[in-house]
Amino acid sequence: MSDVKRLVLIESIRRDAEYVGRLISSTRSGTPAESMPTITFAIANFLAMFTLEGRKHSALTAGVFDEPELSADFDTAVNRSRQILKLFEDNRKDIKAQISFFEEELISAHQKRFLGNTWLPVAWSLETDLGLAAYDGVPITSTHSANLALGEEPNAMFEDGANARRYAISVEYGKFFASRGARIDPEATSFASHLDPKLIAWRDVKSWRVYPSLFNGPESPGLNAWLQVLQMWVNFTNAILTRDAQNQSFYTTCKLQYLTLYAVTRSLNLLAVDSPVNLTDTSRSAIEKIANLDGASLFVSDSGRMLRNTLMHYNPDSRIDDVHLDTEALLFGLSEALFDGMTPLQFREAVDEWGRRVRLLFNAWTAG
Repeated sequence: MSDVKRLVLIESIRRDAEYVGRLISSTRSGTPAESMPTITFAIANFLAMFTLEGRKHSALTAGVFDEPELSADFDTAVNRSRQILKLFEDNRKDIKAQISFFEEELISAHQKRFLGNTWLPVAWSLETDLGLAAYDGVPITSTHSANLALGEEPNAMFEDGANARRYAISVEYGKFFASRGARIDPEATSFASHLDPKLIAWRDVKSWRVYPSLFNGPESPGLNAWLQVLQMWVNFTNAILTRDAQNQSFYTTCKLQYLTLYAVTRSLNLLAVDSPVNLTDTSRSAIEKIANLDGASLFVSDSGRMLRNTLMHYNPDSRIDDVHLDTEALLFGLSEALFDGMTPLQFREAVDEWGRRVRLLFNAWTAG
């Protein structure tokens, strides 16, 4: 690896860690406590990505960052959480296996835990097994997606000692990000600083009623559950994270937006050609509309793949000429190098617009 690529790798790891430091700082000083569970559920998988990918480069960052000692439990949680970012791209599970996991393991575990716990038949209608969270009416996370993002086995989420285990893991996250440059600053702000807790609403429902009513209809509740994860992920990164407009957050915010939209677009394209369930005409139409949006080259081209790999793994693609890279630039010169001179601001505007359109299409799909 060239010297400049190594410097970009180090600086990109540092920027993500500093972003996490500002987030933690803002939640300690100014963010109402009632917002914290929702924020944690929605952001956990990204923290796992930063951690797993950052630790892979310890040899290249030796002498710059310390290496804290982290537990086996922490490693397991991080690795499980990281897999949600692959969605249907996961090489270890085909689409059918992903859907089966949701139906037979995750949903089943939550139903067994929360339904059928009362002997009084009249009270059965009051039992629920799925929590849905929305911000100002926009779905952003759920207890099912949180289970995935936290990196926990479905049944382990409800075990005695689960809260203590989560706390211990959060402490280790803090140790890791501190080693990469995160600092506590009582004056720091983040996207969380701009959230109104009064606009966060949780709704408890029965999953067996909700999932058949979404997206692809009653014959594919497991697929619908996964699609809702995609929808919430797009909503969170494009409607919530973007509330942080600070220049120091530009790289990380744009990165998370892009990687989310890339994974969603890629997953939907794979689903269209390799679905284990029959897709309705409405579903096929929705997927086709998303795939054919203006600006698709940002996500489905060779340049898009190079950018995705660079952002995901921190390691600048070897095909990117060093002359384009700049450790002081908002996106390190990546948008200019890969998309015909597109400036970082132009790139963010294009990603914002793509995300807005995908959100609208998702909303129309689930409503239809």
